[in-house]
Formats: sequence, structure tokens, C-alpha cells
Amino acid sequence: MEDGPSDPRAEFVPGNATTCEQIGFGDSEELTSGGVRQDASDEFVVGTIEEYSGDVEEYAGADALNVTITEAGTAAGVVVDAVVVKGSDAYNLYTDAEVLPPALDPPQSYIAPIAGGSGAPADISHWFVCYSFTGSVTVDKVVELPDGPSVPIPDEFSITVTCTVGEGKDAEIVAEETFTFDSEGEPIGESTLDFIPLGAVCVVTEDQSGLPEGTVVTFDPEGADTVGVEITEAGQVVTVTVTNAIPEAPPAFVEVEKVVTGVPDDMELPHNTYVVILQCEDFEEPVAIEFMAAGGLSDPIEVTLGVECALIEDTTGLPENVEVSYDVEGAEFVVDDQGFVVFTPTSGVTAGITVTNDIDVTPSPSPSTPAPTTPAPSTPPKVPDLPKTGADFTLAWIALGALGLGSGALLISRRLRSMS
Repeated sequence: MEDGPSDPRAEFVPGNATTCEQIGFGDSEELTSGGVRQDASDEFVVGTIEEYSGDVEEYAGADALNVTITEAGTAAGVVVDAVVVKGSDAYNLYTDAEVLPPALDPPQSYIAPIAGGSGAPADISHWFVCYSFTGSVTVDKVVELPDGPSVPIPDEFSITVTCTVGEGKDAEIVAEETFTFDSEGEPIGESTLDFIPLGAVCVVTEDQSGLPEGTVVTFDPEGADTVGVEITEAGQVVTVTVTNAIPEAPPAFVEVEKVVTGVPDDMELPHNTYVVILQCEDFEEPVAIEFMAAGGLSDPIEVTLGVECALIEDTTGLPENVEVSYDVEGAEFVVDDQGFVVFTPTSGVTAGITVTNDIDVTPSPSPSTPAPTTPAPSTPPKVPDLPKTGADFTLAWIALGALGLGSGALLISRRLRSMS
């Protein structure tokens, strides 16, 4: 068998090497066996020669080198850059970070090349390890909410740490990672970038594309997002705190327009006034909006941005043939199974809600036609239970309150300009 690396993880190099500088790692620290077959160690790294423990049966009993990072080495952020195992007239060069500590713990069974046509790894004649000290950057995320209601905040925040060595066009990215945080600023997974070479400068940036308008973003230490922070000491951990001060929600408004259709000019309207009920999660009590018989447009009613609201017309006393319909502009809405219009103001744009009563005018029955039986009035639905208020009002009770016959309901009577 021809000479070869004997290990697919390694590069086979003919000849000899005894220093890290010879293999292109002149800036690394060096642990060496001293040119002979023996164990060696320093404060940070230990190298021991043991029997091969890998998966190739034919290599059983062969010399193998295992490399361990000590506790002091772990504290100093030691990363092994290269391992050289010399045997016969060549050496195996290991530089893949995935097969070196700290990514791969012992036993790693680093071996010398196949040499002399034996088909088995040569005995180790000497070895050396090249390693570097590194530091870390930890990202802390703070989400500051206002004293009052806040604008809607993102479900997640994204922060990237990019570390480079060199300047200008010679700058090289040596470490980079993006971290994700939940809406409360808690990390989703890891939030520390380890094994950053000494001398690297790390810039921390936040993806601000999804932040609410008006959010104030700050970095501590100041300048971490521009000039960056430098890793200067072995084992150094730099903590960068990214704070988002979320603004208070601006006021949103709801305008209600009452429209009555299908009534001939010479017909007297069947109702003197109409009442529309508005309830939002943060209202202490529902608001009753009163319209004159011909309908009209309410004054703007201030509501909280991002807070769910429900609206419905009190149809108590309306003729059975009145069809009630709703339309909302400026906010998405649904009509639930009880007939409530449920919507959430999501911008400062006024939400316009049109409540239409279409009165079906049918001829009076002839004497030969029996008059229809008037159905018993149905029980009006309840305003939905909303989390912050626990309000539980029937529309009829609210109407009584609006007339001064009940207690606890707030009537904002809006006597409106009559629609012509």
C-alpha cells in the first residue's frame, strides 16, 4: 500500500514539520512533544499518546494522539487550530475545526500517516498542537414598555453579532451569529457567540424592520452597533445590551354612522331614536351612542390602539322587518354568532363603522288576510365578556341605564345632526 494520510480527516504531508509557523499558524500558541514520542502538557492543553480507538479494525493497537483542553484552557476560550502527528517520513495535518477541540472531545485518535507500504499507521515520532485564545460576546435584550398602553410589539426580535479582523477591504469575518429573542426579550436558544479570536472587533446590530414606529433603540456599551466592541483578553466575555423603548399607543378613534333606508318620504319613521353600544377591553363601562330617528354621524370616540372592541345596535323595540347590517372601514372585523361587530384598531386611522337599518315596507294586510301574530320579543344578547373588564351587560339593561332607569352603564348621548 502506498503512503497516505491513514485518516480521511487529515491532510497527508510528506516530509517533516516541528513548529506551528511551518504549517501556517505562526500566530498560534504551541504545545509540542519536543521532537520525541512522549506525552506533553501546559496550563491550557494536554496531549497524550494512547492506543487507537477509532473505527478501523486494522489500526487496532496503533499509536494515537488525544488532545484535551484543561479547565484553565476552557476559561481562557482555547480553540485548537491544528494538530500535527509525525511518523516515518510524513505527517498528518488536522485543521478542520469540526474534528478538533473544543468541537470534538477526546478520544480523537489522531494518527500518523500510513508509511513504508505497511498499510497501517506509522508509530508516532513526534507531535505538536497549535491553539489560540478567544473571547465571547453575549447579547442581552431589554424590552421597555410604556406606563400606558403600548403599540403592538413584534413576537420576535433578531440581533446579529458580526466579528472581523483587519480593516477596510482587508477585513475578514471570523465569527458571526444571529440570535432570536421573544416579545419579552428572553432568548430563544443561545445568545452568546463563543470562540472569537483575540483582536477581533464585533459589531452588534438589530433588525429594526419590524419594530413599531417611534421605538427608541439603544446599545450598551455605546457604539456597539457602529464601531463595535473588541476582544482583547483570553476568555473575555463582552456583554452587549440592546434596549427597545416601545412607545405608548397613540389614540385611535371610532366614528359610527347610522343610516336608515327603505322608508318612503311620506312615511313616519317607526322609531324615535336608535342606540348603538360600543365596548372595548379597557373600557370600564360600555358606551351607548344615541342617534335621532333619521340617523347621522357620531363624534369621534377615542379608543386604545391594539385593544379589541365590540359593537352592536340595540334592536330592542325595533320592528321585526328591520334588517340591520354593519360595515367597517379602517380596521379588520368579524361579526360573531351573536351579531357583535368585533374589531381591533391597528393604526391611528379613524375606524368608520356604518350601521344600516333597512326597513322593509310591506302593504297592510287586506281584511280577508288575518293579521300576522306578533312574536314574543327575544332575549337580547349579552355584550361579550372582555378580559380586562369582565363586563356582562345585556343590551336591554344598557338601554335602561341610558334612560336613567339602570345603574352603572355610561351613556354618552350624542345628539347628532339629522341626516337630510
